[in-house]
This record gives sequence, C-alpha cells and structure tokens, in this order.
Amino acid sequence: MELYWLKYFQTIARIGSVSRAAEQIHISQPALSKTLSQLEEELGVRLFDRVGRNIVLNRYGESFLKNTNEILNRLENARMELERIKMDSVRRLVVCINTGNKYISNRLLDFINHHPEIRVELVPRPDSTQDLDRCDVIITYESPDIPESWDSILLYDEEIVALASQKQFPEFHDRIRLADCGNLYFSLPERTARMGDLRDFYDAVFHACGYAPKVIHQSTSVDQVRTQLMLDRCITLVPFGITTIMDMTDICVLKLEDYPLTRKVCAYWTNQKKLSEDASALVECLKTDNLLSGLQ
Repeated sequence: MELYWLKYFQTIARIGSVSRAAEQIHISQPALSKTLSQLEEELGVRLFDRVGRNIVLNRYGESFLKNTNEILNRLENARMELERIKMDSVRRLVVCINTGNKYISNRLLDFINHHPEIRVELVPRPDSTQDLDRCDVIITYESPDIPESWDSILLYDEEIVALASQKQFPEFHDRIRLADCGNLYFSLPERTARMGDLRDFYDAVFHACGYAPKVIHQSTSVDQVRTQLMLDRCITLVPFGITTIMDMTDICVLKLEDYPLTRKVCAYWTNQKKLSEDASALVECLKTDNLLSGLQ
C-alpha cells in the first residue's frame, strides 16, 4: 500500500466523486479509478457505494477514513516536529537595528559572509519595550526606553551634524553656530513614541539654546528631507551616519561649533539570558572607536 493511495482516498471521500477528485489532484480519472481499485483490492473490501452519479462511503469506508485521517495527521505532526528540531539546531540570531549607516550595514554583511553557519534574522524596531525580549541583540542609540536591567556595551559615538543646501546657504562652509539659528527654518524628524526618538533629543538641544525651532517640514525619510533642503531655505540636524546613505550632491555638512553633540550607539541584550557566543561575535564585529574611521 502506497502513502499516496491514502491521500487520494481521502480526497475522493471528501468530494464524493472520482472525476471531480481527479480534477483537484490533477491526474486523469482512469488513473485515480485504478488507484482506488488497487486500494480496495489490498483491503479486500469495497469502500464506496454508488448513489446516482455520486459515490458515498459505506461502513467499511467510514471506518477506514477515520483511521486514514489519523494516520495522515500523525505523519504531518511528525514532519512539523522534525522541522522544529531542525530550526532549533540552526544557529540563529534575531537582531534589531535602530540606526542606519554604511558602517553598520557593511560590518553586518561582513559578519554574515564570515559566518554562513549563523542565520541572522533582522526584525523591525519595536514600538515599545514589550517587543524587545524576542531580540538577541538590539543596536540602537542610547535611550531611556531601554530597561535599566538590560546589559549593554558602547559600539561607537556618532556625531550630530547640520545639513544645508549649498545653493540656499552659500554663506555656510563647514561649521555653524546653533545658537545663531533661531531665525532659520528647520526640517526635523516627526516626533514618535518609539525608542531612541531623535526629535525629543533635538528639542532638548534647542531648549538649551534658548529658542523653539521654526519647523516647516517633518519627516524621517532621507529623500524627503533632502528635497526639502534643496527647495527651501532651511537646515536640518542628523546623525553623521545618515550622510553615508544620503545623496549629498550640493549638500554641505556643518559641524555644530557651539554645541557639539554626539549620540552613543550601543548594543543591548536582556540580562534574562546570557549573551551567546554568536551574539558576542556580532557585537565585537560592530565595535569601533571612531565612526569616521569605520566608514573609510
């Protein structure tokens, strides 16, 4: 008796027609009829009675269908159990990256290429700390949203810089005094409830400078921000790493002369579970003393 005989029998019993069952299985009706005959010959009983143009299970068929369902269900459960065992045996890292630049992406690709035996699964940044526990490592800016009970290590300090269109601000070169920008317009990221919110960080800086910024555009889209800078006489503040993934044609990078800012980029993991050797290797791969040197 072949396993596919049971699957074919199950389909015929569910549909109540050999011809329609053959269409669903995508074989010819004669071939399916022959398989059913082989099964009945093997069992020594007929499984169906003909009623009009259809066939229905008789008492032998009803008994055999019950056992067939149990057999096929057990086989499917066995297959799924093997899949779970295989997944458990795979070296797997769940990583959330809440900061973007070429350094991070290049080093992550280096890690993946050098460790093909490790499956790295990237997940979106969580909206709240409730979603953090599923991650092995979270790469993000130092944030009060990360529970104090979590372990962390500093990967690098990332400088905050101002960006301006060379066409709109020909007077700017490589530096700017943030205290002198009270009359300028800004393009800034919208405020969110997510961890590491840059807008809260920037607002604290403007408060220290003694003014509220004149915001004419709010977005975290790199392309939208660049377009706004080119069209209007406004500036923006970004972590330096953003400049590595942004089209910087006719855009100048300005260091904050009077209010130098940096954000610490850290690796976090819950102390409810020990940092694995694979996760530790990834963290070491991402560490650098200087982001600028890491981008070269």
